[in-house]
Amino acid sequence: MTQGYGLLYIPGSVLLLGEYAILGKANIGLACAVRPSTKITVSYATSLQSCGIFADKSHANPPLAIACMDAVRDYLGEKKITGSVIVDSSNLYNKTRKRGLGSSAAAVLGYIAGLFLLHGYSPFAHRNDIYKLGVKTHRLFQNGGSGYDVATSLFGGVGKFISDNLPKWEPQTVFWGVSLVDGETSCQSKSAIQTCRDWKATHSKEWNTFTQKSNSLITKFLCAHNWTRIKQVFQSAKKLYQNFGKDIGIHANWQTEGLFKPVGAGTELGVRITEIHESATQKTGIQWFPA
Repeated sequence: MTQGYGLLYIPGSVLLLGEYAILGKANIGLACAVRPSTKITVSYATSLQSCGIFADKSHANPPLAIACMDAVRDYLGEKKITGSVIVDSSNLYNKTRKRGLGSSAAAVLGYIAGLFLLHGYSPFAHRNDIYKLGVKTHRLFQNGGSGYDVATSLFGGVGKFISDNLPKWEPQTVFWGVSLVDGETSCQSKSAIQTCRDWKATHSKEWNTFTQKSNSLITKFLCAHNWTRIKQVFQSAKKLYQNFGKDIGIHANWQTEGLFKPVGAGTELGVRITEIHESATQKTGIQWFPA
Protein backbone atom coordinates (compact mmCIF):
# COMPACT_ATOMS: atom_id res chain seq x y z
CA MET A 1 0.00 0.00 0.00
CA THR A 2 1.26 3.47 -0.87
CA GLN A 3 0.13 6.73 0.68
CA GLY A 4 -2.10 8.72 -1.62
CA TYR A 5 -1.82 12.47 -1.96
CA GLY A 6 -4.02 14.77 -3.99
CA LEU A 7 -7.43 16.42 -3.91
CA LEU A 8 -10.81 15.04 -2.87
CA TYR A 9 -14.10 16.74 -3.66
CA ILE A 10 -17.28 15.88 -1.78
CA PRO A 11 -20.62 17.46 -2.80
CA GLY A 12 -23.12 19.04 -0.47
CA SER A 13 -26.40 17.32 0.31
CA VAL A 14 -30.06 18.32 0.47
CA LEU A 15 -33.00 16.34 1.84
CA LEU A 16 -35.81 17.19 -0.57
CA LEU A 17 -38.53 15.17 1.17
CA GLY A 18 -38.67 13.21 4.41
CA GLU A 19 -37.48 15.71 7.00
CA TYR A 20 -38.05 14.56 10.57
CA ALA A 21 -39.55 11.25 9.40
CA ILE A 22 -36.14 9.73 8.63
CA LEU A 23 -35.18 10.04 12.28
CA GLY A 24 -37.34 6.95 12.74
CA LYS A 25 -36.31 3.50 11.57
CA ALA A 26 -37.42 2.12 8.16
CA ASN A 27 -38.77 5.47 6.94
CA ILE A 28 -37.82 6.93 3.58
CA GLY A 29 -36.47 10.23 2.33
CA LEU A 30 -35.57 11.70 -1.03
CA ALA A 31 -32.20 13.43 -1.16
CA CYS A 32 -29.79 14.80 -3.74
CA ALA A 33 -26.13 15.72 -3.89
CA VAL A 34 -25.58 19.35 -4.87
CA ARG A 35 -22.88 21.79 -5.84
CA PRO A 36 -20.86 23.41 -4.30
CA SER A 37 -18.42 20.85 -2.90
CA THR A 38 -16.08 20.54 0.05
CA LYS A 39 -12.42 20.43 -1.02
CA ILE A 40 -9.97 18.16 0.79
CA THR A 41 -6.22 18.47 0.30
CA VAL A 42 -4.18 15.41 1.27
CA SER A 43 -0.45 16.12 1.24
CA TYR A 44 2.96 15.29 2.69
CA ALA A 45 3.84 16.28 6.26
CA THR A 46 6.39 15.01 8.77
CA SER A 47 3.63 14.32 11.33
CA LEU A 48 -0.11 13.68 11.22
CA GLN A 49 -1.85 17.04 10.86
CA SER A 50 -5.39 18.21 10.18
CA CYS A 51 -7.02 21.53 9.49
CA GLY A 52 -10.61 22.65 8.98
CA ILE A 53 -11.66 25.76 7.07
CA PHE A 54 -15.22 26.70 8.01
CA ALA A 55 -16.73 29.98 6.85
CA ASP A 56 -13.86 32.47 6.95
CA LYS A 57 -11.75 30.84 9.68
CA SER A 58 -9.08 28.16 9.71
CA HIS A 59 -8.85 25.76 12.65
CA ALA A 60 -5.91 23.44 13.36
CA ASN A 61 -6.98 19.98 14.54
CA PRO A 62 -10.69 20.83 15.08
CA PRO A 63 -12.80 18.51 17.28
CA LEU A 64 -14.47 16.93 14.24
CA ALA A 65 -11.07 15.99 12.80
CA ILE A 66 -9.94 14.50 16.11
CA ALA A 67 -13.15 12.42 16.27
CA CYS A 68 -12.47 11.12 12.75
CA MET A 69 -8.83 10.33 13.57
CA ASP A 70 -9.93 8.31 16.61
CA ALA A 71 -12.58 6.48 14.57
CA VAL A 72 -10.17 5.57 11.76
CA ARG A 73 -7.53 4.45 14.25
CA ASP A 74 -10.05 2.15 15.97
CA TYR A 75 -11.27 0.83 12.61
CA LEU A 76 -7.95 0.24 10.84
CA GLY A 77 -5.83 -0.46 13.90
CA GLU A 78 -2.89 1.37 15.41
CA LYS A 79 -0.47 2.48 12.72
CA LYS A 80 1.85 5.43 12.75
CA ILE A 81 1.10 7.54 9.68
CA THR A 82 2.15 11.01 8.62
CA GLY A 83 0.55 13.53 6.32
CA SER A 84 -1.80 16.47 6.22
CA VAL A 85 -5.58 16.49 5.68
CA ILE A 86 -7.08 19.94 5.11
CA VAL A 87 -10.88 20.12 4.79
CA ASP A 88 -12.15 23.34 3.22
CA SER A 89 -15.93 23.69 3.70
CA SER A 90 -16.03 27.43 3.03
CA ASN A 91 -18.12 27.01 -0.16
CA LEU A 92 -20.90 25.52 1.96
CA TYR A 93 -21.16 28.73 3.97
CA ASN A 94 -22.66 32.10 3.17
CA LYS A 95 -20.02 34.34 4.73
CA THR A 96 -20.14 33.15 8.37
CA ARG A 97 -23.48 31.31 8.21
CA LYS A 98 -23.81 27.69 7.14
CA ARG A 99 -26.14 27.19 4.19
CA GLY A 100 -27.73 23.90 5.25
CA LEU A 101 -25.87 21.80 2.67
CA GLY A 102 -24.58 19.07 4.99
CA SER A 103 -21.23 20.69 5.71
CA SER A 104 -20.45 18.58 8.77
CA ALA A 105 -21.26 15.30 6.97
CA ALA A 106 -19.06 16.29 4.01
CA ALA A 107 -16.27 17.23 6.44
CA VAL A 108 -16.53 13.86 8.21
CA LEU A 109 -16.27 12.05 4.88
CA GLY A 110 -13.38 14.29 3.88
CA TYR A 111 -11.34 13.58 6.99
CA ILE A 112 -12.04 9.84 6.90
CA ALA A 113 -11.34 9.46 3.17
CA GLY A 114 -8.17 11.55 3.55
CA LEU A 115 -6.98 9.39 6.43
CA PHE A 116 -7.72 6.24 4.43
CA LEU A 117 -5.52 7.63 1.66
CA LEU A 118 -2.70 8.26 4.14
CA HIS A 119 -3.07 4.62 5.22
CA GLY A 120 -2.74 3.59 1.57
CA TYR A 121 -6.40 2.73 0.95
CA SER A 122 -8.34 3.96 -2.08
CA PRO A 123 -11.55 5.86 -1.17
CA PHE A 124 -13.32 4.05 -4.02
CA ALA A 125 -12.21 0.51 -3.30
CA HIS A 126 -13.12 1.09 0.36
CA ARG A 127 -16.19 3.27 -0.13
CA ASN A 128 -18.43 0.97 1.93
CA ASP A 129 -15.96 1.06 4.83
CA ILE A 130 -15.88 4.86 4.64
CA TYR A 131 -19.68 4.91 4.55
CA LYS A 132 -20.06 2.76 7.69
CA LEU A 133 -17.46 4.77 9.56
CA GLY A 134 -18.84 8.10 8.31
CA VAL A 135 -22.40 7.36 9.46
CA LYS A 136 -21.21 6.19 12.88
CA THR A 137 -18.84 9.12 13.46
CA HIS A 138 -21.26 11.77 12.24
CA ARG A 139 -24.05 10.42 14.44
CA LEU A 140 -21.79 10.56 17.48
CA PHE A 141 -20.78 14.12 16.65
CA GLN A 142 -24.38 15.25 15.96
CA ASN A 143 -25.90 13.43 18.94
CA GLY A 144 -27.89 11.30 16.52
CA GLY A 145 -29.14 11.98 13.03
CA SER A 146 -30.28 9.78 10.19
CA GLY A 147 -27.10 9.68 8.12
CA TYR A 148 -28.86 10.79 4.92
CA ASP A 149 -26.30 13.55 4.36
CA VAL A 150 -23.38 11.12 4.64
CA ALA A 151 -25.00 8.75 2.13
CA THR A 152 -25.94 11.54 -0.27
CA SER A 153 -22.52 13.19 -0.34
CA LEU A 154 -20.68 9.89 -0.67
CA PHE A 155 -22.78 8.26 -3.40
CA GLY A 156 -23.99 11.37 -5.25
CA GLY A 157 -26.93 11.94 -7.57
CA VAL A 158 -30.56 11.67 -6.46
CA GLY A 159 -31.46 8.80 -4.18
CA LYS A 160 -34.13 7.19 -2.08
CA PHE A 161 -32.85 7.01 1.48
CA ILE A 162 -34.14 4.28 3.82
CA SER A 163 -33.37 4.93 7.47
CA ASP A 164 -31.71 2.12 9.45
CA ASN A 165 -28.68 1.46 11.62
CA LEU A 166 -26.76 1.50 8.34
CA PRO A 167 -29.11 3.34 5.99
CA LYS A 168 -29.79 2.12 2.46
CA TRP A 169 -29.30 4.32 -0.62
CA GLU A 170 -31.17 3.58 -3.84
CA PRO A 171 -30.21 5.77 -6.85
CA GLN A 172 -33.14 7.34 -8.70
CA THR A 173 -33.67 8.60 -12.23
CA VAL A 174 -35.76 11.78 -12.09
CA PHE A 175 -37.38 14.09 -14.64
CA TRP A 176 -36.93 17.40 -12.89
CA GLY A 177 -34.18 19.72 -11.69
CA VAL A 178 -33.39 21.47 -8.41
CA SER A 179 -32.37 25.04 -7.67
CA LEU A 180 -31.29 26.18 -4.21
CA VAL A 181 -32.70 29.17 -2.33
CA ASP A 182 -30.67 30.43 0.64
CA GLY A 183 -32.64 31.35 3.75
CA GLU A 184 -31.85 33.97 6.35
CA THR A 185 -31.70 31.98 9.58
CA SER A 186 -29.40 29.07 10.45
CA CYS A 187 -30.76 26.03 12.23
CA GLN A 188 -28.67 23.91 14.58
CA SER A 189 -29.08 20.28 13.56
CA LYS A 190 -28.41 18.88 17.04
CA SER A 191 -31.14 21.07 18.54
CA ALA A 192 -33.69 20.19 15.84
CA ILE A 193 -33.00 16.47 16.21
CA GLN A 194 -33.48 16.62 19.97
CA THR A 195 -36.67 18.69 19.65
CA CYS A 196 -38.16 16.10 17.31
CA ARG A 197 -37.18 13.20 19.55
CA ASP A 198 -38.62 14.86 22.65
CA TRP A 199 -41.93 15.40 20.84
CA LYS A 200 -41.96 11.86 19.44
CA ALA A 201 -41.51 10.39 22.94
CA THR A 202 -44.90 11.76 24.05
CA HIS A 203 -46.81 11.63 20.72
CA SER A 204 -46.29 8.11 19.40
CA LYS A 205 -49.68 7.88 17.67
CA GLU A 206 -49.26 11.23 15.89
CA TRP A 207 -45.69 10.28 14.95
CA ASN A 208 -46.82 7.03 13.31
CA THR A 209 -49.52 8.86 11.36
CA PHE A 210 -47.02 11.47 10.19
CA THR A 211 -44.37 8.96 9.06
CA GLN A 212 -46.93 6.84 7.20
CA LYS A 213 -48.14 9.91 5.30
CA SER A 214 -44.55 10.97 4.58
CA ASN A 215 -43.56 7.55 3.21
CA SER A 216 -46.70 7.43 1.06
CA LEU A 217 -46.14 10.89 -0.43
CA ILE A 218 -42.50 10.22 -1.28
CA THR A 219 -43.46 6.97 -3.00
CA LYS A 220 -46.12 8.81 -5.01
CA PHE A 221 -43.66 11.58 -5.88
CA LEU A 222 -41.13 9.10 -7.23
CA CYS A 223 -43.85 7.46 -9.33
CA ALA A 224 -45.06 10.79 -10.78
CA HIS A 225 -43.94 11.18 -14.38
CA ASN A 226 -45.90 14.22 -15.51
CA TRP A 227 -45.45 17.78 -14.32
CA THR A 228 -49.02 18.21 -13.08
CA ARG A 229 -48.75 15.18 -10.80
CA ILE A 230 -45.25 16.16 -9.62
CA LYS A 231 -46.51 19.60 -8.56
CA GLN A 232 -49.57 18.16 -6.83
CA VAL A 233 -47.65 15.65 -4.71
CA PHE A 234 -44.82 18.08 -3.94
CA GLN A 235 -47.27 20.69 -2.63
CA SER A 236 -48.98 18.07 -0.44
CA ALA A 237 -45.62 17.03 0.98
CA LYS A 238 -44.66 20.64 1.66
CA LYS A 239 -47.86 21.15 3.66
CA LEU A 240 -47.29 17.94 5.64
CA TYR A 241 -43.76 18.88 6.73
CA GLN A 242 -44.59 22.50 7.50
CA ASN A 243 -47.52 21.42 9.68
CA PHE A 244 -45.35 18.90 11.49
CA GLY A 245 -42.66 21.52 12.08
CA LYS A 246 -45.30 23.80 13.54
CA ASP A 247 -46.52 20.98 15.83
CA ILE A 248 -43.07 20.45 17.33
CA GLY A 249 -42.24 24.15 17.52
CA ILE A 250 -39.90 24.54 14.53
CA HIS A 251 -41.71 26.86 12.16
CA ALA A 252 -40.95 26.99 8.43
CA ASN A 253 -43.42 29.60 7.18
CA TRP A 254 -41.47 30.57 4.10
CA GLN A 255 -43.15 31.30 0.78
CA THR A 256 -41.64 32.28 -2.55
CA GLU A 257 -42.45 31.88 -6.22
CA GLY A 258 -42.39 28.61 -8.14
CA LEU A 259 -42.65 25.03 -6.92
CA PHE A 260 -40.82 25.74 -3.68
CA LYS A 261 -40.48 24.33 -0.16
CA PRO A 262 -38.15 24.80 2.79
CA VAL A 263 -35.97 21.75 3.37
CA GLY A 264 -34.77 20.29 6.62
CA ALA A 265 -35.68 22.13 9.80
CA GLY A 266 -36.66 25.81 9.87
CA THR A 267 -35.89 28.29 7.11
CA GLU A 268 -32.15 27.75 6.60
CA LEU A 269 -32.50 26.49 3.03
CA GLY A 270 -35.18 26.01 0.42
CA VAL A 271 -35.42 24.24 -2.92
CA ARG A 272 -37.31 24.97 -6.09
CA ILE A 273 -38.23 22.02 -8.31
CA THR A 274 -37.98 22.88 -11.99
CA GLU A 275 -38.72 21.24 -15.32
CA ILE A 276 -35.15 22.01 -16.36
CA HIS A 277 -32.95 18.94 -15.97
CA GLU A 278 -29.69 20.90 -15.69
CA SER A 279 -29.69 22.03 -12.09
CA ALA A 280 -27.71 22.24 -8.86
CA THR A 281 -27.76 18.44 -8.60
CA GLN A 282 -24.31 16.82 -8.51
CA LYS A 283 -24.42 13.45 -10.27
CA THR A 284 -21.19 12.13 -8.76
CA GLY A 285 -20.37 11.67 -5.10
CA ILE A 286 -16.83 11.65 -3.74
CA GLN A 287 -14.12 12.40 -6.34
CA TRP A 288 -10.36 11.90 -6.04
CA PHE A 289 -7.67 13.53 -8.15
CA PRO A 290 -4.26 12.04 -7.29
CA ALA A 291 -1.28 14.37 -7.03
